[in-house]
Amino acid sequence: MQGQDYAGAKWALGLCLPGITDTYVEKEFAAKNLLRTWLMRGTLQIVSADDIHWMLNLLAPRIIKKNTRRYRGLELDDDILKQSNQVLKESLE
Repeated sequence: MQGQDYAGAKWALGLCLPGITDTYVEKEFAAKNLLRTWLMRGTLQIVSADDIHWMLNLLAPRIIKKNTRRYRGLELDDDILKQSNQVLKESLE
């Protein structure tokens, strides 16, 4: 679900899933069962943590390919991107 506007996205979740409350949604975000991320089209999305991996595996190759020219323009080659991924991974751990 599109999640650019956090309050609006929570409202939309409530419309799609009758009976849930704002408190429930906040707890799901705090427990990392719901994620707000840039998954598609460069816009924020709300997705289930259970679905994030298959969605990334499906969408990431297309997004990376689409960004190839931009990466070259910024002088971001495969080695630099691998290094940055390692830095991010270590920081998040």
